Amino acid sequence: MEERIEAGVVELTALVRECFSTRLIRPLQKRLRSELSRQPFCFFLSNVHKDRWMHWRSRYYHMSVRNMAALFLLTSDDELWRRVLWHFDGNGFDFSSIQLAGIHPEQYCVYQAAKAIANGSENITMEDLAFPELVSDRAFRLIIGALLLCRYGEIILNLEKNTQEEML
Repeated sequence: MEERIEAGVVELTALVRECFSTRLIRPLQKRLRSELSRQPFCFFLSNVHKDRWMHWRSRYYHMSVRNMAALFLLTSDDELWRRVLWHFDGNGFDFSSIQLAGIHPEQYCVYQAAKAIANGSENITMEDLAFPELVSDRAFRLIIGALLLCRYGEIILNLEKNTQEEML
């Protein structure tokens, strides 16, 4: 699969479907299909998100793939990143020292997903992802992107770049 990703012969949306839809509970399969049919999958929410992630990723280039995926999630939101920034280094995140009081539920969901990915815990489960009441559409897309990053590494970002170039 990595060779196909590197060669750019795998479409990002198809990879998401292949990676997640066959082994998930039915409600999550349905949500994934619905999300992917509405718009093409894209990793970063904005150029600010992408620039912030790339800046911190380049500073700590030896981080684990789990921490890289958590960094992807936590850099997606300005307020959340301000709370996390000083509790992060090349070894990962000190989740126990991060103050979360007063954050928006969507930020909390993204935070819990980052913590689960980084630590291998079950703060948020695949079953939780099936329900928009628990995980917003925006957070859902971010978490799917983080899981892809965790599984395939940074090579996966080339697919989004190739997709964007084709659209131009």
